Amino acid sequence: MKIRVLTPVFLSTFLTPIPYLGLASILGLRDLFRNFSRRNRFLYYLIANCLFLVFLVLVSNLINDVTLSYEEMKRLAVLICSLTTGLYFIGKVDIGSYGILQKNKVILLLSFGWLLSSLVFWKLPSTAQYANYSWFKFAGATALILFLIQIFIVGRLSKSITIWILLGLSLAGISILNSAKSFALLTLILMFLRIGMLGDFRIKVSIEQKFSSNRYKMIRTIVVTIISITAIVFFARSGLFGTRIELLAAQYGNSAFDSLFRARPEFTYSMQIIRDLPFLGYGTVADPFNHIQLQLVSSNYLTLQEQHFLLNRILVDGFNLHSWTFDLVVRAGFLCFIPLGWYAVLLVKAIFSLKLISNYPGLTFICIVSLEDLFFSPYSWFSSVQIAFSFLAIYMSRNPSKSIDESRQFAKLNYHHN
Repeated sequence: MKIRVLTPVFLSTFLTPIPYLGLASILGLRDLFRNFSRRNRFLYYLIANCLFLVFLVLVSNLINDVTLSYEEMKRLAVLICSLTTGLYFIGKVDIGSYGILQKNKVILLLSFGWLLSSLVFWKLPSTAQYANYSWFKFAGATALILFLIQIFIVGRLSKSITIWILLGLSLAGISILNSAKSFALLTLILMFLRIGMLGDFRIKVSIEQKFSSNRYKMIRTIVVTIISITAIVFFARSGLFGTRIELLAAQYGNSAFDSLFRARPEFTYSMQIIRDLPFLGYGTVADPFNHIQLQLVSSNYLTLQEQHFLLNRILVDGFNLHSWTFDLVVRAGFLCFIPLGWYAVLLVKAIFSLKLISNYPGLTFICIVSLEDLFFSPYSWFSSVQIAFSFLAIYMSRNPSKSIDESRQFAKLNYHHN
């Protein structure tokens, strides 16, 4: 790959001065109509579902006689920019002449531009609300971890189990030091998935044996991952990993599982809002307090004053329910669950895709993060780039790569020869 070809790829993610709008978003506009000629069903569904979400928001506003404010226009721009950026990524990575190593190098360059962009353009208001947010926790964690994973995957030690154990534990440790507990857990999940997939990847005697081995490997990986995460939670709760991890694991409740849900207290009020939600939502109202009624819940970890502060934070300046899904649903209604559910199912399939975790583990990590963010995180800085990477990951997990096809052909020839 020549420098003149790679330079625009790097600049596409580096030049992202606006959180949701960058050079890749603009370049992806030309691919919006070009992809209709590719005859790929996933791309058709992807474009249709993103536009459907925007359409639902506009229809809900029309029915509820709500004017789309500037802030809400930016939220819709995240969806459009995620779509066009994703189409650009797919076009740059999925080139017929590229092998798996070359595609990973393109992903590495995209992630490097994203990482530098978050360092150069990242900023937060100097208010008490963002006092505890570092660059790593708010803007840079996903980009940094993806970049480091891609460095290892293009290196000679990409098949080393020891290297992946060290990488997973190191990234988890860095996340804990930056008070990013969710990233620590997500990197450990990736580590277990990757280790479960590593092993003897030599071509089997027959195609049937290879497929049978892969099915067994997937089941084994899922079981090992669940057992390992359960063990980590148990050890953290019992204090065997140290006092700091024990405190982090039970920071918001009496156990790690309580903390997992209590760390997002907006979830309780999201359920209240959805219970009385009109079918087509409330629209992008600027004053949700005047449109809904919520009751304070009994709580042993949030005082009444803290709950009042929470309600003001999530309902004063439009809906801010700390969730991509709930934010869209309360604005545009229950029909949003159709495209968002489709997206969530594809994320789960991509996470346990043999091809993705074996060849593109960085994209597997993006899917894990995006699945968690879909329900427990708001739109934040550079979230459009992350969503675009998840679109690329889903596309790569569903479309066979040239190297895999060549391996299968070699296996067939070897089988018939013997």
